[in-house]
Amino acid sequence: MPIAKVEGVKLSDIDQSAIDAIVYESDQDMLSGLWSDETSLLSVLESFRNNPLFQYAQITTFTYDPLVGVRSITQPSGVKEFYTYDAENRLEKVSQEIKDGFGNNTVKTVKEYNYHLKN
Repeated sequence: MPIAKVEGVKLSDIDQSAIDAIVYESDQDMLSGLWSDETSLLSVLESFRNNPLFQYAQITTFTYDPLVGVRSITQPSGVKEFYTYDAENRLEKVSQEIKDGFGNNTVKTVKEYNYHLKN
């Protein structure tokens, strides 16, 4: 599964140490198990996105929980979407991190899913 989609930059222009840092944090996140704290992985992805060498690139980043699904997607615009799953690993909620009128980050639910099973 992709961790980052980088458009407008050649692979040879990306420092190998940046790639290694992302892969390392992704591996650590996977080893931590389902619903682990992704703070370190999100931080290294954010540093990658904010690299001045990529100021004209379009970068989309992804985080996942194996066998469950995508946990977050950060669009090239910087808008972050978070995906929450229920105990049966079904998509439960999609939220977006947006800036309020004061420039503070706030999380807003944009979609919710309910499952009603019939016998």
